[in-house]
Amino acid sequence: MSVKLYGWAWDQVALISPAAHHVLLALAEFADKHGLCFPSQATLAAKTGRGERTVRRALHELEEAGLIKRSRRRRMDGSRTSDEFRLLLGAEVTVQPGNDSAQAANQSEQAANQSEQAANESRSCGLAGRARRTRQRNPSENPPENPSRIDTAFAAFTDAYPAQAHDGSADAWPAFARAARSGVDLELITEGAHAYAQSRANEDPKFTQGMQRWLSSRGWERTYPTQTQTVLTNRSRELLALVERNKAQEANHAEVRDLDAARAHLAVRRA
Repeated sequence: MSVKLYGWAWDQVALISPAAHHVLLALAEFADKHGLCFPSQATLAAKTGRGERTVRRALHELEEAGLIKRSRRRRMDGSRTSDEFRLLLGAEVTVQPGNDSAQAANQSEQAANQSEQAANESRSCGLAGRARRTRQRNPSENPPENPSRIDTAFAAFTDAYPAQAHDGSADAWPAFARAARSGVDLELITEGAHAYAQSRANEDPKFTQGMQRWLSSRGWERTYPTQTQTVLTNRSRELLALVERNKAQEANHAEVRDLDAARAHLAVRRA
C-alpha cells in the first residue's frame, strides 16, 4: 500500500458519495506504488462491507469522476478475471452540478445500505469474538495474519477459482479468513483453487463446488487430475475393458477346443 495514494484517496471525501469513497480507499489499500491493483468486485465487497451491486455503482461513479481507470482482463482460456484498476493520482476530478441533489442521493444510498452494513458488521463482530476467544484459550498461538495480506490473498484465490462458482465469493470470505488465521499457507490455498479450476475446465458447471464449501472441506488438500490425465484415464478404462472382452473370448474358444478334443477322444475309443 502506498501512503501517498491512501492520503490522496482520503482527500476525495467531499467530491464523491460515501460508498464510492469507501471503495476508493479499498483500492488505494490494494494498489502498488504505481497505483495499480486487481481486486475482484467480491473482494471489494468483502473489504468494504457493502454489496457487490453497490460496489459496481461505486466503481462506475469513480470512473465518471476521473479518479480511476478500469481495464478488463482475461485468462488464457478466454474467461473473464478481475479488472485492472489504475488510480489517477493528480487527475482533475469531474464534479457533476447539483451538489444538493448529490447529497440527497448519498443519504438515500446510505439508508438503503444500512441493513446490509449492520448484517456484515454483526458477522464481523461474531468472527472477531470467536477469534478473540480462541486466542484466550490458546495464549501461545501465533498472532493472526496481516489483514491486508489476507485481503490480497483472497483476491488471488477468487481469481484462480473456477469462474462459474464466483457468485458465492462474498460468503466464502469468512471461511477463507478462518483458514488463514489457523495458519494455512495462503499460497497453497490459491494453488489448490487453480488446480481445481483446471480439473473443472469443460465440465458441467452445475457440479462445480461452491467456494465456501470447498474452503470448509479443505479442498486445497485434495489432488485434482488435469484434463490430460482425465483423458488418459478414460482411455485406460477403454483398454482394460477391451482386454477383459478378449480374455472372455479366449476362454470361450478354449472351452470349445476342449469340448472338441473330448468328443474326438470318445469317438476313437468307440471305434
